[in-house]
Amino acid sequence: MTRLLLFMLILTVVSALVAAAGDRMGHRAARRKLRLGKLRPRDVSTLIAITTGVLISLATFGVGMLLSRDFRDALLRYDEIKRNTVQLEQTVKEKEEQLALAEESLKGQQVQLNALATELDAKTQQSEELGSKLQESEGKLESTVGQLSNKEAVLRSQEKKIRANERKIQDQRRLSSIFEDMAEYNTRIKESQQQENQSAAQRRLILAKDEPLYYGKVSAAEAGRINELVQNGISAVQRRLLDQYGLQISPGSEAAGEAFINGFPYSGQNAMFVIYSEANIFEGDDARLAFTADSLSTLAKAGSVILDVTVGVNEAQLSVFGGPARQIPVAASFDADSFADFAVSLQDALLRTALDKGFLPELWTNDFPNPVTRLVDTAETIVGRARPFKIQFVAKHDLSALDGLADCEIHITSLAAPGAATDASAVETPADAQGEGQAQ
Repeated sequence: MTRLLLFMLILTVVSALVAAAGDRMGHRAARRKLRLGKLRPRDVSTLIAITTGVLISLATFGVGMLLSRDFRDALLRYDEIKRNTVQLEQTVKEKEEQLALAEESLKGQQVQLNALATELDAKTQQSEELGSKLQESEGKLESTVGQLSNKEAVLRSQEKKIRANERKIQDQRRLSSIFEDMAEYNTRIKESQQQENQSAAQRRLILAKDEPLYYGKVSAAEAGRINELVQNGISAVQRRLLDQYGLQISPGSEAAGEAFINGFPYSGQNAMFVIYSEANIFEGDDARLAFTADSLSTLAKAGSVILDVTVGVNEAQLSVFGGPARQIPVAASFDADSFADFAVSLQDALLRTALDKGFLPELWTNDFPNPVTRLVDTAETIVGRARPFKIQFVAKHDLSALDGLADCEIHITSLAAPGAATDASAVETPADAQGEGQAQ
């Protein structure tokens, strides 16, 4: 609005100036009676007035063209602007039609969206109902699992007690039978093993997952033989599985063994490797083997006292691996039964401490070679010996977790008087207790 008023003001001023100039020129021409050619002064004044009017019009158009772009475009681009206006009107009409179609489509989509929202609400309600039922089911399941866990714990506790009692009974029978008849003892052990093998073969689950099948020892000097040692272990496991269960090793076990050998991490140091079942092995399945390794440290130095026993009149004081001493009752004089009970007590204390210290039993028999069973060789000397006297089991060499305890010397020393003689006997380790590995 301000721009229009300014434009009008400028046009008015310019027109007034041009008119004033023309009028003044006309007066001067009349006063001086100017002539232009054959025209009289009056005609010259008229011509000046006409020229002034023409100049006013031209000045108006000129000022308008200079000062107003819209005025200039209206005069010079009228046809183009008109065509653009028609095209814009047509485009607007098309867009309005498209907008109408889009609104109709949007209304249809809104209807579909409302239907989907209704369906979603229904599904959400069903999901909430299912979630409630699922939570209720999970609660019942957790309760059932808890009950089963409690029952399983009770069964495990009972099973441990039964196994402990069975071990003790077996030890008592073994020691008693040694006094009576070694041949009959060996026969009974073989029959028991055969019965256990037959019972295991009848079970559907042959071996459980992660059950150790072979322990192998690799000394620092044998790092270059790791391939040979592991292959020997695989062969031993294959023989035992085939002989005892009729099972074959799966084809992938060889590849797993090669990968283990290539990545063996304990080169140049004492170590042990374990071959174990990768998964549960059922009757008729191939056995899938897995491999692991760990460093092997010395658990007992050569010359160290494994078991130190001082036998008194009615009690014996014993210490295992230099641990705290404890007392056990003994008979005032040994006979076959009381000596067997005494040996079982020593063996139980030694085996429990050895297992806690890290010594491993033989896998397939679960036996633990130990020097206590060798006491029968000196039973006659011990039964008639004057008390107090000391029994010491001394390690002949450094012992690791795989060496067992059978290869110890037994020293028996009388404590009744100063300067008493010392009886010592070395118990040689059986061939199957010292080797490169143990197979279950």
